[in-house]
Amino acid sequence: MKKLVFIVVVVGLAAFFISQRSEDIAGSDEVLENHLNGRVEDVFVKENGGYKTASAFNFSFSILENWQTGTALASKAVNIYNPDTEGESALEQSQIFITFFDANDFQTLAAVNILSRVEHTVAGRPAVTYVIAKKENAADFAGQPPWRNTTHKVTDVRVSDKNPSRFYVFAKNPELSEAEFQRFLSSLEF
Repeated sequence: MKKLVFIVVVVGLAAFFISQRSEDIAGSDEVLENHLNGRVEDVFVKENGGYKTASAFNFSFSILENWQTGTALASKAVNIYNPDTEGESALEQSQIFITFFDANDFQTLAAVNILSRVEHTVAGRPAVTYVIAKKENAADFAGQPPWRNTTHKVTDVRVSDKNPSRFYVFAKNPELSEAEFQRFLSSLEF
């Protein structure tokens, strides 16, 4: 049986981190990933067997033991990646890519076509799962995994009944099994 690691993510790209590290990493995802892989404790504070930072991301989840988390500064996101998969960077090894937006209702980017839309709940919160494909004339998504520019699944979760609400966007690598993605979603706690 696969051993799971519980990671608490109150992860953010806090202004402190951005201002403290922006000169060192110069907005380059590749440099940021190498920096994070080498000095995780500078970004995340270890707490109760998990990891914690400030503000933008406020939830917890569990991931496979060999997976790792990092931030992608250019896209203000959390990247969950498997260092054992093919790829030269954490973005190329990405399994689940997490972003957010604040709005009154579920929204999608104008740069994508919606191939399917299913309403449901995740952790007791309203959610919508989309299968999306980037429009042919749209620019590639900068600072994101290459698979985000292909057809893939995303699950948006609304975490508040207030308007506006924070919405978390959990994008799934098309190569990740549906069972593992569902296990991840069922582990979420807001």
